[in-house]
Amino acid sequence: MIVNSHDGTRLHVVVEGRTDAPAVLLSHSLGSNLSIWDSLAAELVADFRVVRYDSRGHGQSEAPAGPYSNAMLGADALSILDALGIEHAAFVGVSKGAMTGMWLAVEAPESIDALVLANTTTFIPNKTIWDETIDRARSEGLVGIGRETIERWLGETFRSARRDEVEHHVAVMQAMPVDGYAGSCALLRDVDLRDRLPHIRQPTLVVAGADDLPVAVEGAKAMSASIAGAELLVVPDAAHLSPIENAPVFNAAVSDFLRKTIG
Repeated sequence: MIVNSHDGTRLHVVVEGRTDAPAVLLSHSLGSNLSIWDSLAAELVADFRVVRYDSRGHGQSEAPAGPYSNAMLGADALSILDALGIEHAAFVGVSKGAMTGMWLAVEAPESIDALVLANTTTFIPNKTIWDETIDRARSEGLVGIGRETIERWLGETFRSARRDEVEHHVAVMQAMPVDGYAGSCALLRDVDLRDRLPHIRQPTLVVAGADDLPVAVEGAKAMSASIAGAELLVVPDAAHLSPIENAPVFNAAVSDFLRKTIG
């Protein structure tokens, strides 16, 4: 289905499960689309109303010119819930998607029942790299960037054993509109959620990939320590995209967390 967001941007949304079940909203990473959640959605659909969407600039959603912001993407998520008549939901996000979840938990706490924050951060110190990446995307397109990014985010074992899946995710990123990619990169350049974490009151699960950069794992530990009562999961055999690389462990942990918090 298509949902018109707060500013008229058309967002592609997929809804599965019973309308009377607790709702879960799934938000993907930069360069991905709602297919990143195929495995998790199949795990959750028996017990939850599962809502997936292509973030603005991605997949089958529209890609207005940026820059994008966390407030803008948070308003997109609220527009989706409102269009579906869902007053509140758990929120599961990976990387950029989890940043939306953190914003929502503080700015619209009545709408968020629980949080899963996977493979994410609150702040990226290196700002110039995003401006350089935006310039490169506008001059070269996303063929090279898409392959380099996905290959970097997935661990060597996964890349070697599951080339078909790697190529799927590379193709998804390469097909993005440049405006969507550039707008999202601006969000990552500008994001700063460090002061929000102590204000998050929802049950929260923070997830890191054991094979991600050491700073990412340490960052996840610091995030969980800054959110009252938060749980921490370090997923083995996974780098930056835990829902893809080790779906069995990720899905089981997220399912268990949601069942005990909103199920």
